[in-house]
Amino acid sequence: AHERERSKRMLPPAGVRRQGMRKTKEPKKITPLDRVNQFPKECLEVCGGKLFCRACSHSLSVVFTNITVHIQSQKHKTNVAEYNRREEEKGGVHWFLTDYFKENPDEAGSDTNKKTMVFRWTVVESFLESGIPLAKVDELRPLFALTGQPLTDSSHLASFIPKILAREVK
Repeated sequence: AHERERSKRMLPPAGVRRQGMRKTKEPKKITPLDRVNQFPKECLEVCGGKLFCRACSHSLSVVFTNITVHIQSQKHKTNVAEYNRREEEKGGVHWFLTDYFKENPDEAGSDTNKKTMVFRWTVVESFLESGIPLAKVDELRPLFALTGQPLTDSSHLASFIPKILAREVK
């Protein structure tokens, strides 16, 4: 067989840059908090010193063009709309519980933090919608504890069921 006179051209190993390739570097004078303040309505936050999009659950670069491309994407827009809807719903639950416990100050749980109450409400509502028995919450409590929100016993969570039904009827 005939041998090649020239060697086959090989690509450089992965990670080695070829001439002419450019990498955009993170700006040194701009902090993630500056970008959060620059885009206030876009669900951005600083998490662990990095820029994070709460709506998309995605870490972002601090580079301005990268942020604008992300913000203009259709996926981000739909995620922001869904995120705002969920936050508004949580606010509705918050006010419902606040009004309920003003009317019934002697009921157990009336002095609990409202953020914790909304979390417990959401857990009970999710279990009811999924058809999962509320007793299973006791086995999942260590998992829920990882979220940083304390979860009480399933027998105490059952007190949310009439409240959830009353709110759905309204």
